[in-house]
Amino acid sequence: MKKEILFHDETLFMNPEAFDFDFVPEEFMFRQEQMQELISCVNPATHRKRPVNCILCGDPATGKTTSIKKIFEELKEYSHIITVYINSRVHNTTFRVYSEINRKLFGYTPPESGIPVTSLYQKIFEKLKEENKVLLIALDDCVFLEDPDEVIYQLSRANEVYPGVKVGILAVLSEKEKYIIEDKSASVFRPRIIEYFLYEEEEILEILKIRAKIGFYPGVVNEDILRIIANHALEQDLRFGIELLRQSAIEAECKSERKILESHVEKAFSSILKKVKPGKEIDEKEKTILDILAVKNYNSGELYKLANKKLKFSYSSFYRIIEKLEKKKLIISTEKVTNLGRTRIISKA
Repeated sequence: MKKEILFHDETLFMNPEAFDFDFVPEEFMFRQEQMQELISCVNPATHRKRPVNCILCGDPATGKTTSIKKIFEELKEYSHIITVYINSRVHNTTFRVYSEINRKLFGYTPPESGIPVTSLYQKIFEKLKEENKVLLIALDDCVFLEDPDEVIYQLSRANEVYPGVKVGILAVLSEKEKYIIEDKSASVFRPRIIEYFLYEEEEILEILKIRAKIGFYPGVVNEDILRIIANHALEQDLRFGIELLRQSAIEAECKSERKILESHVEKAFSSILKKVKPGKEIDEKEKTILDILAVKNYNSGELYKLANKKLKFSYSSFYRIIEKLEKKKLIISTEKVTNLGRTRIISKA
């Protein structure tokens, strides 16, 4: 007789890791074009040549981080390529970035105090030059670095300070965050822009099908339920959809059900924190920036310098305030092309 009730020692999950945010699927769908561009950027490293710098640009949960992890996995067979992945929300200072590179090169993490950044920098690049190795560094969410512009500038100029050193930078940013690169750095960074667009509903559905196949036992979820979840995810993002699928299964287990039902999805959906539209309220830092813009328009670099004199904050904090003001429709940013690249002009709405 077919069992309808899920007992306390049973589970719907065959492989729960399939729903983790850092899970890298073997089949990476709907990003072939971006992967080909990324491969062309890093391919020179396989021949001991300098990679092409690039910015992976797009909204959250569009496959940027997964692209990097897939590429880095492929490059493991090349012993002369040193790949370093930096989560800039965690390793958010210049020292911590070089500390991670040091750990990958030398096998240990240097102490946070007593060692100047310049000493780390020298040690790292002398080692790379001596062993003729290529450094490929991914700065994920690099807007969260205290000084992303300075980190990118230093890494981009490494071959001038240490001739023969080869460094490639993969910077992960949103569409608007790409303007954090100021003219000084842009002149040596010169990245290729690889754009990642939001997944469409049918693409989200296909990705959820693959995750369900990997993560659940057969028969746990049908396509109708997955389509409901995909529709919810379309209003949020893919990451939300994967988490909603996981929590729907947990809800089914709590009810001792062997299948995910629509009621489980709606219960899980009502419980998960969702993106909301910001209100118009402003804090002191936002008011300071609006007051500066009341005088005249500025490019992002100029505005940061003026605001920093009053607020004393990092560029990443500044950028997050700018992003909030844009979402509240209190400022307008427009793209401007200069001799050194693109910049952003910010004005009051």
